[in-house]
Amino acid sequence: MSEQFITDKQFEKIIANIISLILECTEEEKKKIRINWPEEGQPAFLITDNMVFINGYEVDDMYNRQREHQDTYETSPDAFARETSYTRVMLTNIILYGPLSFENAQKIRDGFFAEEHRITLAKNKIYMIPDNPSPKRVPEYFEGRWWKRYDISLRFNMLTTKESTIERVESAEIVLLEGDGGSEIETIEIAE
Repeated sequence: MSEQFITDKQFEKIIANIISLILECTEEEKKKIRINWPEEGQPAFLITDNMVFINGYEVDDMYNRQREHQDTYETSPDAFARETSYTRVMLTNIILYGPLSFENAQKIRDGFFAEEHRITLAKNKIYMIPDNPSPKRVPEYFEGRWWKRYDISLRFNMLTTKESTIERVESAEIVLLEGDGGSEIETIEIAE
């Protein structure tokens, strides 16, 4: 058993790396792929710059609610290991600005289907849900000008496993009550 948990920030970095490969970015162009909105801020960009903003987070889904447990009694006679696994459904909003925003949105949407990127995701136990909507045109009015913008949302299933150790019960107290919770009949102490 091994624990597998990817944070939102790690997830966003994996997605950003794949997007930089899909768009065939140079080292300089990679700076135009920004994860979320960093606290430190980023330099402004021009209306002619092709920019990508990534925001990934877990969304509510019926798969997020299911948990599977596997118990192994190999750790010691006094405890057992429990592996809990479940699927987290992650949504990635990708916001693209610039003259190539539509073309880049299409490349990104199609690029995630490429085998090399599917393998990269699978190594991290991340699997794209193939039913994703088309890029959405969302022109943005800023400083008296309309900026070209397209948004795309991609959903992913991410396997998560957590490990814990459950100690054996060494003693328990059982109380027998007479009638409707009336007087105590007997207390039994169970101990090793």
